[in-house]
Amino acid sequence: MACFCEDGHQGTKTCLPEGDSWSECDCDCERQCVGRVCGEDGCGGSCGTCGSEQRCEDGQCVCLHAACRDRCCAEGEVCFDSACCLPDCSGKECGTDGCGDECPPGCGEEEICDPQTWTCTVCVPDCEGRECGPDSCGGTCPPGCNAGFLCRQGQCEACEPDCENKECGPDGCGGECPPGCGEGQWCSQTGTCSAPEDREWITVISGAFTMGSPLEEPGRFDSEVQHEVSLSRDFEMLATEVCQGDFEAVMGYNPSSQLECGLECPANNVTWHEAAAYTNALSVMNELEPCYECTGSGEETRCELLASLSSPYACPGYRLPTEAEWEYAARGGTSTSTYNGTIDQDHLECESPNPVLDPIAWFCGNASMRLRPCGQKEPNAFGLYDMLGSTLEWCQDWHADYPDGPAPDPWGPISGTDKVRRGGSFLDKARDARSARKRRLRPELSSLNDGVRPVRTLP
Repeated sequence: MACFCEDGHQGTKTCLPEGDSWSECDCDCERQCVGRVCGEDGCGGSCGTCGSEQRCEDGQCVCLHAACRDRCCAEGEVCFDSACCLPDCSGKECGTDGCGDECPPGCGEEEICDPQTWTCTVCVPDCEGRECGPDSCGGTCPPGCNAGFLCRQGQCEACEPDCENKECGPDGCGGECPPGCGEGQWCSQTGTCSAPEDREWITVISGAFTMGSPLEEPGRFDSEVQHEVSLSRDFEMLATEVCQGDFEAVMGYNPSSQLECGLECPANNVTWHEAAAYTNALSVMNELEPCYECTGSGEETRCELLASLSSPYACPGYRLPTEAEWEYAARGGTSTSTYNGTIDQDHLECESPNPVLDPIAWFCGNASMRLRPCGQKEPNAFGLYDMLGSTLEWCQDWHADYPDGPAPDPWGPISGTDKVRRGGSFLDKARDARSARKRRLRPELSSLNDGVRPVRTLP
């Protein structure tokens, strides 16, 4: 006779007769925690618990209030400059609240905020001895400068345009150097027109490696279980992360949070869906079959791998790398925590200098919380730049625990809640810029850390 387990359990139990009665039944229940970090396991137990500032949602821990890098802020706090901050405007009628916003109500027209008292005072324009430039009250000293002149230290001076050896960009006098760039191109900092197809691609020869980190590696996380991986297909990978200029030239907009860094800085603030849509557009530009089915545009873009593909490796076009491809490429043939050696126990946070990371990566110890142009640090042995630090890079895989045994051409589960991100960023600690470090985020979300680096399976 078969009988069912108690409420909340999965599976069945078998009861055997014992004389005229039935014996106690043992419940054979299989825990369901794959892809879950919290909540019930289906067998009356728990997959894990969340921190005091978190709640469990669909098997994942999410912040009750503001999320800030890898931590959650307390009630009333906001995330500012990658730290939790409590806005404070007590005794202030203007100026900053200490967290990047203004204290209300702010100042009216022709008023300025006195930085000593944080009160609004009437501003008296001061243009004495000046014929151009700011009047110290947010206006301009008249009459300003005519065409062909520039304002330098309050005086109008004749300007001589300089476009020597430049085919685009500013001429130094407020104009542009002709002829400018064509469709699909952008102007580099050197004054030359560039296009995404001009970028360098690195051929990565397939092979086998040990994925994850050894137990003794400083900064290691439990999710980095070592296992053997084999990749059977060669692939090419962009030598740098996708730059803002490349993203804008292909997609028609720039999602990045630090536009002032320039078009040669990595595109950041990119969702997984936007990253996948970028690779699709790149495939179309190069007359290759796209790998994703995408709908919508901008932040509303939604993409998924084409159902007709047996795996991402089977797609002939550009796509996001699998997590295994990414780590294989990032290591560049090494087994240490970075391709420049192992970070020691005393340099896992934002310590500066950092002898291992400084030559190869932008992280919290040397980036001053600012994006930096692509490809300025030393590449690994494969010729790939910024694989660690700079921005995190989206991978194809849904997040899941690693397999127990060898894995040929892995690409994760067919569904999940979060997508994998790899590589660390300009805001992250040194321990997050290790080759084995894996991170997760919902594909429709983005952060200041998130960028993209496409790959393509080679025929």
